[in-house]
Amino acid sequence: MGRRQRRTPTRLLSSPVPTLRAVLAGVVGVLLIVGLAQLSFGSTIAGTAVAAPPSPGPAAATSTLEPARPSLPAPKPAPAPEDRLGQLKAALLRPDEVGPKWRTSPQPPTADASARAVCGGTGVVARFPDAQRIGTALQGATGERLQQTLSVFADPATARSAFDAYADGLDCTKGTLGGTAVSISPPDDVHDQVKGERATSWTLTGNGFRAVLVSVVAKDQLMNFVFLTPAGGQLTRLDALVLSKTGVARLLAT
Repeated sequence: MGRRQRRTPTRLLSSPVPTLRAVLAGVVGVLLIVGLAQLSFGSTIAGTAVAAPPSPGPAAATSTLEPARPSLPAPKPAPAPEDRLGQLKAALLRPDEVGPKWRTSPQPPTADASARAVCGGTGVVARFPDAQRIGTALQGATGERLQQTLSVFADPATARSAFDAYADGLDCTKGTLGGTAVSISPPDDVHDQVKGERATSWTLTGNGFRAVLVSVVAKDQLMNFVFLTPAGGQLTRLDALVLSKTGVARLLAT
């Protein structure tokens, strides 16, 4: 597989991108392989409001001692990992946000530690095994597919390492996606369009399909999106970036 020389991602132009056209075969298998993310949840402490202390009585007003400060209420405990997982899962993209005829796929993305990176080598799931994982897969009436996966790591450094590992797995000109040979575009820096701390997009073209991949890292979270569109589909690359931005914003606000 042809490795490309390391290069700085190019900025995506703001002009609309033509609709992706390709026939998609075996899309479900492809979706389950690409971009599976890892989760390990950090803690979040929710603060509580402090009641104002009562007005001092006459005795307190004439006392020479400094009034005792009110004790702060104990912070609420951090949500259990399963509660946090449910909140994040509820924040994933929904079919009605994509289009009126979109629906949730009966086959959500599942993790496969044996899956190889698109350019070959160990996949991200195997490189970062100690994690929980969530994701969703949506499908349109004309064959489009959308997959969103999320990883929340114990610290931002691990999230950045996973983001870099995902990018390394796409650092070639020819690779394999779900058993199908693909050509891989140079990476595009799409931070301005998608937000997060770093955001990169690739376009993969194979025999019968084209896919837009978007990977975003922010704080301790890694968010990956995969958009596949058959010939005649309505989903464009610009749509992919807009939907990715919506998904990123909601997850970071959760």
